[in-house]
Amino acid sequence: MSADLAKHVHASTLPASKELDSWLDYINKAARVYWALESACEDLIEDGATEARVQALKEALTRAQGQSEYWPRKDRW
Repeated sequence: MSADLAKHVHASTLPASKELDSWLDYINKAARVYWALESACEDLIEDGATEARVQALKEALTRAQGQSEYWPRKDRW
């Protein structure tokens, strides 16, 4: 998204409505993932770790990765 925006800035052009809509959709999805991660982390920090809270954090990380199941760090690199 930032590379596409940079192209428009460099060319002094405006993005098309379709392109703007896709950027807004991406931002809205990213915001929900961020809020889920933030909430799960706050629950762990403020109230301590429980199996349910760890599972909520795992689910939030899975969504942040764009996966249907958690992708362990050792398998990402």
